[in-house]
Order: sequence, then C-alpha cells, then structure tokens
Amino acid sequence: MKNFTEELKNCILDKNVTHRVFRGVLNDVPKLNDFLEYLEEAKKQNKHRSDFPGFNIINGPAYNDLFKIKNAENFDKICSEAYEEPIKSHHGYSIVISEIIDGEQGVKKSGISSHVDEHDTIHWACDGRSIWIISDDNGDHEYVLDSGDIIYVKENTLHDVRSLSKRAGIIFCAR
Repeated sequence: MKNFTEELKNCILDKNVTHRVFRGVLNDVPKLNDFLEYLEEAKKQNKHRSDFPGFNIINGPAYNDLFKIKNAENFDKICSEAYEEPIKSHHGYSIVISEIIDGEQGVKKSGISSHVDEHDTIHWACDGRSIWIISDDNGDHEYVLDSGDIIYVKENTLHDVRSLSKRAGIIFCAR
C-alpha cells in the first residue's frame, strides 16, 4: 500500500497530471448491499440526494458511520497520507450508489453528467463497473473502472461518469 500512497502523492504534486487510474489497489471491497443498508439509514435522516430515480449520493457522511463500511477507514488513511494531513481534517466524503445501468431499459442517464469539482477527487470503485470520461488539454480519455480500482481526478478537470452495472463507491474530496 505504501507504493500506492507514494504514487498518489506524486500525482497530487505534479501540476501536469489531471487524472490517473490505479487498478486493483484496494480489492477488499464492501458490497453493494452494504451501501444499500447505509442508504436506507441516510434516507431516514434525510442525508442523501437523488438526482434521478435509482441514483443516490450521500454527501458528508459522519466518519463514525462511514468507517463502519468495510475498509473505508483504510481508504481514508491512504488518501490522508498522500495529502500529508491528519485523518479527519481538510477533506470530506461522498458515497455514490447507482441501482441503474446505462442503456438498460431505455435508461439514458446512470451517473453524474459532465462536471468539474472544485477539489481533487479520489474515487474508490467498491462494487460494480463504471465508465469515466476525463477531458483535459490532451483530449478525452475513457476508462472502465472495476471493483477495487481507484481514480484520481485533479480539481477543475472535466469528467463524466456512467454506470455499466449496479455500483457503489466512496469518494475522498480533498479541500
């Protein structure tokens, strides 16, 4: 894991890197059902948003709740070390849960449309598959993420995400 943390840190520090995919870095992943249970609790507390049916985002989950999800605390530790900050400071989290699939039964939207984030984003694909389209000065780059993969996207980098299967992931948002 130390190598991954160093590679991630190098991406963060390199002004020319807009994104990078890390394959199979954190393979001991929580399953979709773990996230669906978490989502039900978030719905009861009105702590989620749904941009359209079957697609949910939980912004700013409490650490004590988030860290109940398998390996989430380890993901936090890796990302925090890469940013050289103490755990639980200067960053936040989001959780993405998609129960719909791009193109299935006429579904035209299954993820987050093209957008930029005002912070670095590190997405851990926990269960399922997604396609990411990153746009930068070198053109468009397309990647399929599988469970265990991690993608780093530098702040203000245009990206689009669609679900190729039912999926769930945890997003580290550097501030």
